[in-house]
Amino acid sequence: MEELLATLFVVIVGILGYLLGLYIKNSKWSSILDFVRTKQELARTVVRAVEQIYYDLGGEEKLQKALESLSNWFDELGIDYTPEELRTLIEDAVKYFNDNFWKATDK
Repeated sequence: MEELLATLFVVIVGILGYLLGLYIKNSKWSSILDFVRTKQELARTVVRAVEQIYYDLGGEEKLQKALESLSNWFDELGIDYTPEELRTLIEDAVKYFNDNFWKATDK
């Protein structure tokens, strides 16, 4: 009987450890994904603003304005970034904007 209880205890502790590991893993990944989504939304907001404010500028000039605006915003919020990340976020936001804009106007 004691062996059965000891075995059952080991199994229960193992299952609880496994479930706790899943929870920690998922919550970490969840917070990372939320942080990335936040960065993407900020970049999309910047791209929309640059498109509206600087509509008369060319593509490279708009890109520079967007990079400057997004880096300033990240600095104000205390968000770490690299120059490559900024450019990637802006390019992704431009693609998102173009895809959704053209889909909406084609209807």
